[in-house]
Amino acid sequence: MNLLVTGADRLTYAGNLDNLDLDHPRLEFVQGDIRDAELVDKRMTDADQVMHFAAESHVDRSITGAGDFVLTNVAGTQALLDAALRHRVEPFVHISTEEVYGSIDSGSWPEGHPLQPTSPYSASKASSDLLALAYHRTHGLDVRVTRCSNNYGPHQYPEKVIPLFVTNLLDGVKVPLYGEGLNVRDWLHGGPLPGRRPRTHQGPPGGGVQHRRRHRTEQQGTHRPAAGGLRGRPGPGRVRRGPQGPRSALLGRPEQGPRGARLPPAPRLRHRPRRHRRLVPGQPRLVGAPEAAVRMRWPVTGAGGMLGRDTVDELLRRSADVVGLDHTGLDVTQQDAVEGLLAGHRPDLVVDCAAYTAVDDAETDEERPLRINGDGPRNLARACAVHGARLIHVSTDYVFAGDARTPYPEDHATDPRTAYGRTRLAGERAVAAEPYTSSAIVRTAWLYGVHGRSFVRTMIDLESRHDTLDVVDDQRGQPTWSADVAARLVDLGPHLGRGASGVFHATSCGEASWYELAREVFAGLGADPDRVRPVGSGAFPQPAPRPAYGALAHGRWQELGLPPLRDWRSALHEALPLIRKESSS
Repeated sequence: MNLLVTGADRLTYAGNLDNLDLDHPRLEFVQGDIRDAELVDKRMTDADQVMHFAAESHVDRSITGAGDFVLTNVAGTQALLDAALRHRVEPFVHISTEEVYGSIDSGSWPEGHPLQPTSPYSASKASSDLLALAYHRTHGLDVRVTRCSNNYGPHQYPEKVIPLFVTNLLDGVKVPLYGEGLNVRDWLHGGPLPGRRPRTHQGPPGGGVQHRRRHRTEQQGTHRPAAGGLRGRPGPGRVRRGPQGPRSALLGRPEQGPRGARLPPAPRLRHRPRRHRRLVPGQPRLVGAPEAAVRMRWPVTGAGGMLGRDTVDELLRRSADVVGLDHTGLDVTQQDAVEGLLAGHRPDLVVDCAAYTAVDDAETDEERPLRINGDGPRNLARACAVHGARLIHVSTDYVFAGDARTPYPEDHATDPRTAYGRTRLAGERAVAAEPYTSSAIVRTAWLYGVHGRSFVRTMIDLESRHDTLDVVDDQRGQPTWSADVAARLVDLGPHLGRGASGVFHATSCGEASWYELAREVFAGLGADPDRVRPVGSGAFPQPAPRPAYGALAHGRWQELGLPPLRDWRSALHEALPLIRKESSS
């Protein structure tokens, strides 16, 4: 059979070109999004038939954020069907899942069983099934729907259960099972079958086929020792449960948490590429690898500021596709401009560092900072939802009251005491309120860096011009190098939508007052720290009150297998020579 195959993929986090033989004379690869109607129509002009595999398919991610699933699985399918109908490309083979049937106590589902999806993922696939069949019934398009059971294979992304088991076991890490691990599942191998011909013309048009391999059915948990390590490695003390939320009985029905409880994280992926690739050839790079950002397209707003510039630099260092935008390149308060940006660049992820940060000026003119800090994030979140992009929004400790005595956890009640803090909280709420965007809010504080003005840079400049300095000693926080925050934003990006959503805190570990920070700067410059003298905040009256305590807790990074940022002193002493060199140039 002499076929010319055109493969298309958006190449998001799970895409891996190493799985394809790009030099094969009968393979053409197109990087693109199936929701791009113009691209799909162009590729459909000379096509003979369609096999539609593209889907967002990880159930746990659909529970934490359903937007990508609706957009890809439903809107993407519609774009393909419209183009196939327009150019009369048939048959149109639509690949679906057995999860559209919901739960079953025993036996197996016939093809005509009513659809009863129980998760956002399965609901989106059921919707695409019905849409595809409707094109047959309404327009006479030759559509075939085939529903597969749980599949696995050598090129599968390792958030899926079998490659996740393999990679975890190689690392001596316990494997994640749902409930008690006794749920029956069907397994269908997705590898090549030599000598088999494609069966795209089997079955009646408008019909459905279900593929299962009953002889591969197992009971998870029957061999409990497998949950431990290999080659004498110790097993776990207990097996972790999977995320809460609706699942089919075939996959297990985890215990329901209290209403409003935050979902626990998806199973953590481990990375040991050389070892893993020996067992799972062609496996894509895991989340957390230094190269994880390479295939993602990253616009960075506020790229003219301290953190924005460092984020662009970090992405370039990792060879990512980055678009840096300062306020002259993008006015985030203009919805049309934001929509145009995402439509033109079709990014995978947007990092929003744009902000109005003149704390004192905001007290007399709250309207302007509210447009930038409140309307801007809302515009970005809405545009990301429309175009299927993920969003990281940078915020501040000023959303808290600043009167605590221990670091604020991520879920602590907000209570801003300044106009600036209120506008930043408005931005957080706008991002969190957008239901169809996978997003994260990253709060940081007390930033200093090589680019732009900061307290540390001011201390460097003043040290050479004053014998003594009076510095406030009754405000405490976490001095944080912007380069460390930038690296963490890039690390976070590939995790979005896979358990990484909501609020994170990116500040250095440890605490200090401005007085203690100034002494550390002087010591790092080789100057006498006793030249710095402590004073109260009353010595420097300001229109906007500063938080007396702004330290942030860092508990959520552990869910992703990421450590908190390093101690503030370690970061400061690495940054000082760079800042000093920049300030003297």
